[in-house]
Amino acid sequence: MDAHALDWFIRICGDSPFLDPAVTDAVAQAFLAPDAPDIATNVHP
Repeated sequence: MDAHALDWFIRICGDSPFLDPAVTDAVAQAFLAPDAPDIATNVHP
């Protein structure tokens, strides 16, 4: 991330290529909010 001066990124793994773009947009919007989360995932640890 330092090489590209990113604050955050969205990782879409190869085993979920048909992820709904609306879900991706919702996650991106969450990270733009003042109370942004530290992490978002669709996998329960």
